[in-house]
Amino acid sequence: MRRIDWFYGQSTFCVNSLAHWFGETPFDDKHTPRDHMITAFVTIGEGYHNFHHQFPMDYRNAIKWYQYDPTKWFIWTMERFGLASQLKVRFLRYKRCSCG
Repeated sequence: MRRIDWFYGQSTFCVNSLAHWFGETPFDDKHTPRDHMITAFVTIGEGYHNFHHQFPMDYRNAIKWYQYDPTKWFIWTMERFGLASQLKVRFLRYKRCSCG
């Protein structure tokens, strides 16, 4: 087995450990899953675990355009080519900042 395959295999299996330990809980702080950018890079986008657990029907792990989630980009591209359909998306409403 090549080393790169070993690395990705190990990172995929450790996502449930790392993603419950490192990071922030922007959607639900009552549970242990967390969102963490470095974990997302190591696990090919699976590091945005808090969103995934809060909205499991959404096809994305990361919702912001700049968050590293290649699976989201791949599925979105397949929908554009007609190879995926009826993608579930959770629309979030953010509170406006009353700053200043």
